[in-house]
Amino acid sequence: MQTSEIKNGELIWHCPGCDESHMVPVEGPNAWEFNGDIQYPTLSPSIKVTGVEKMTDAEYEELREGKTIVPRPFVCHSFLKNGVMEFLSDSTHSRAGQSVALEAYIQTAP
Repeated sequence: MQTSEIKNGELIWHCPGCDESHMVPVEGPNAWEFNGDIQYPTLSPSIKVTGVEKMTDAEYEELREGKTIVPRPFVCHSFLKNGVMEFLSDSTHSRAGQSVALEAYIQTAP
C-alpha cells in the first residue's frame, strides 16, 4: 500500500497527527523540494497547517441553542522525511513532539 500519491501535481498523504489529508505542490513553479519517492516521501521545507478545531457534538448543540462558540486554534507542524512525520512542538494535536512512520500508521489505521 502506498503512503502517498501525486494528483494534479500535488503530493497527498493522510496525516497521523491530525487525522486529515495534507497536500503540497511537487510540480510546477511553486513546487516544494521532493525526493520523488511515493512510498517514503521527503519534503522541504516543513509543512504547517493552521486553522480551527472541528466543533464537538456538544458545541453544535450549544450553537443550536444560540450560544456563542469560541473557535479553538489548530496547528499541525511537521517535517516529512523518508516517510516519517516528525511533529514539531508547536502542533496542537496529541502527536506534538513525536515521530510517526506513515507506513506504520496506514497499516494500523482503522
